[in-house]
Amino acid sequence: MWANRTARVTVLLTSTAALGMLVGCSSTSETTTSSPSESATHTSSTTSADGTPASRTQHRHRSVERSKTAAAQYDYRGALQHLEGLEGADVDRLTTRIAAQKKDAVEWADNAQIPHLFFHSLIVDADRAFVSPDSAQGYADYMVTVEEFRAVLASVHDKGYVLVNPDDFAREDAQGEMAYVPIKLPPGKKPLVISEDDVSYYEYMKGDGFRHQHGHR
Repeated sequence: MWANRTARVTVLLTSTAALGMLVGCSSTSETTTSSPSESATHTSSTTSADGTPASRTQHRHRSVERSKTAAAQYDYRGALQHLEGLEGADVDRLTTRIAAQKKDAVEWADNAQIPHLFFHSLIVDADRAFVSPDSAQGYADYMVTVEEFRAVLASVHDKGYVLVNPDDFAREDAQGEMAYVPIKLPPGKKPLVISEDDVSYYEYMKGDGFRHQHGHR
């Protein structure tokens, strides 16, 4: 059964970097967290090389990086907000670029037509999951393996889908009724919601190749 199942997965795997771009985060715009010792070293200095207070330099750097991340996630309004109050040629260039991207963004025509893709708990050990005839068919019908999940992400990314937060395109209006909110995306991009259902540690799944609460399979 496992051999037949893998043959049915025809989507093309791409690189890890491409999977990251599905949620809009490029590797060049990710923020990093310093270790406690590194943080202590940085904050102990009162000025940077150009004489600017170190705390202000760190704040500026964090704000710029957060702006880049927000822009990569197509949150242009948030990206520009991160740059408010900052000065410098690099900030001016970044502001101009993000403003142009915001201007070029296209409003999605119908929020009722945003697809929703959901998964159950992922199978991490296929050999265990598909060995028992009592449970193998159910797992084959309703679950996917980690490899299949990555392949699906790569496939929808290649088809132009980007993740959107339901809170961004539907919320309560002034009357307390749920209403759609316009969203804008770059030309050619399509919104997608991904969720995970039944994230539970069922007893019957123990030993069947699923990752459990304490790392057991």
